[in-house]
Amino acid sequence: DSSQRVLDLLVGFLTDSGNDHELSTIHKSQLLTDNHNSTPTDDSVNHKNNNQKEDEGSSIARYAASLPSLGELCKDYGLENAMAWMLCRPLIRVAMFSDEVNQGSPLPVYLEPFDPTSEEMKKTYPLMLPEKAWKFMTEELFQMFYSLDLRDIFFPEERYAQEITRLTKEVGRLTQLQEGGGGAVGTKASLAAAAAAAGGTDREIREATIFSKTHEQELDRLKRHSDILSSDMDRQKLHVIS
Repeated sequence: DSSQRVLDLLVGFLTDSGNDHELSTIHKSQLLTDNHNSTPTDDSVNHKNNNQKEDEGSSIARYAASLPSLGELCKDYGLENAMAWMLCRPLIRVAMFSDEVNQGSPLPVYLEPFDPTSEEMKKTYPLMLPEKAWKFMTEELFQMFYSLDLRDIFFPEERYAQEITRLTKEVGRLTQLQEGGGGAVGTKASLAAAAAAAGGTDREIREATIFSKTHEQELDRLKRHSDILSSDMDRQKLHVIS
């Protein structure tokens, strides 16, 4: 049913690690095209159309297109505030940080209904709490409370740096194994020792020293996680400075 489809899209969106890079690349290229050509040419129009099609095919866009607005979830579907915000929060957060990721380029159309600062969203907030509650709370505080999550807690930069350094070393180790040659001797020895310590057979120990599909997936995961941490650290610096 439609509920299952929306949940499937939510899972796809949340597990798609390429979303931030995808949006950043698309909107940066749009911004460069707009600045370079004050009068649209056929090439610039085609470029924008292609970017729009790619953008609309992303997991973010598919999820946004399938999800009712925050107000509809509460009023028409009868969901509690916390549940409605939980479903919308991934899109709200993308909209919140869009300026940082896309360097001031316009918010994608599919994210406009989930922009927490938009007039449409602001009209929804007063209906979500009893009137007397607003005597002790502003709409800004209400929106901030439901928009933020644990990742917004300040994290020491030193810990970021330590983890990024560790991941970088792991990336280097697996890259050496991938490239082979003399530089991979130490890496192969450590992998063989680890497999032996785990009680592996001779075959398992040999396979542990050969760059496999599993190693490739782990290398991609380490690179991706390192990039995510670097991006989070840079974003936190902006928030602390501001």
